[in-house]
Amino acid sequence: MIEHSFVGLTFLTNRVFEVTNFVLMTGSLIRVENLDEH
Repeated sequence: MIEHSFVGLTFLTNRVFEVTNFVLMTGSLIRVENLDEH
């Protein structure tokens, strides 16, 4: 049960990391586009 929880936690952490990276990348692109417009 502990191992299963650990695997779930690792998977969840990886997902959060991926989503965070995606949000940061998207935010950077939007920021660059806004800078280009001005």
